Amino acid sequence: MALGLLSVLLPLYIVSEFNGSLIEVSEVAAFTAFASIPSSIFWGYLSDKTEECKKLISLSLLFLGCAFFLLGNARNIYELLAFSVVFGIFRSTFPSVAGILIAESNSRNEWSKETARYRFTLRLGNIAGLLAGMFLISSYGYRGLFVLCSAFVFTSFVLSMFLIQDPPFNFERKLVLLEQSIGFINRASFVISDGSRVSQSFIKKYLGKGSSPVLFGFGVLFFSFAAEMIFTPLPIFFFQKVDIPSATVSLLFLINYAGSLLGYLFFEEMVESLGEENGVKVATLFRTLLFPSMLICGYLPYMASLAAGAIILLLLGLSWALFSISSSVLCMNIIPEGKIGVYSGLIELGSAVGVIAGGLVPTLYGFELLFILGGVLSAAALVIFKFGVNSLNS
Repeated sequence: MALGLLSVLLPLYIVSEFNGSLIEVSEVAAFTAFASIPSSIFWGYLSDKTEECKKLISLSLLFLGCAFFLLGNARNIYELLAFSVVFGIFRSTFPSVAGILIAESNSRNEWSKETARYRFTLRLGNIAGLLAGMFLISSYGYRGLFVLCSAFVFTSFVLSMFLIQDPPFNFERKLVLLEQSIGFINRASFVISDGSRVSQSFIKKYLGKGSSPVLFGFGVLFFSFAAEMIFTPLPIFFFQKVDIPSATVSLLFLINYAGSLLGYLFFEEMVESLGEENGVKVATLFRTLLFPSMLICGYLPYMASLAAGAIILLLLGLSWALFSISSSVLCMNIIPEGKIGVYSGLIELGSAVGVIAGGLVPTLYGFELLFILGGVLSAAALVIFKFGVNSLNS
């Protein structure tokens, strides 16, 4: 709930309480993301090394609750930047550690289902947080909502002590890698034994190219860059350029979250049948088309802009759900133990560069160029996924 509320609360808080611009919004988001890069790698390595996921999550929730309280009591933009670093360090714990928990607590054929359930629960909390913000902002103000976020996180800390359980053994990802190696050896043996029919197309069919962790990481980097560049200033775009009230801006993002919520409900079986490799590509293709489409919201009449923005954000939510499930399962499949934090770090690196661009580009060149660049970067990610992410069975 706290993170869902923060996604819209923080940009509006900076603009309203500190008379900030998009530059300040991007600076705060960039400080958070850059702080998350080394800490993501560290948390991922530590959780694999110690196998103490529960302790790491509980500790991070405790400090994250303190960080929310500090953010709401910042007296100037410099304090806000300092507190955002603390926030970024402890926020970065959850992607890596949660992925390890899901992978090691379930068999390979349950990863899609459990990832979808986990993401569905997160998004449900995001929606509840946005609703709370919509109804309480007039009564409590921006700073009061940060105190509410802190209370949400401290509640999560208490619940984590009772509800999270570490898996007894961490061997599921080792087993999957072993199965992949055995499968590749079997296919190679078949090709070698049938040497009379060996050709390039035959080898490709039976061996497959597999997925490159390096290219997958670069694709995720570009995907994250594009997404953060668009979504960081998007509340300001609707608030200032389309002249939509802040409560209605929250409603638009609620629709975006509802789209991803629906995706988590219905895309689980799609990912299993389509394959996580193709799921990543389809989701990226949708974003390549949708980001430039946001341009029309700045030229239509008010109600038409509102409707167009709602539809585009709904579809972006659906595409995010598909990408989130597919990329998480693919990450568990191909990222070696101890390196899952590097994957999270690449996401944060893309986010860090994206939030800087999200502040600079619309300030210097306008939102039109921003939305076009979002489509171009998503297209670059799609090309990387096309050549670097392939099923061994394709």
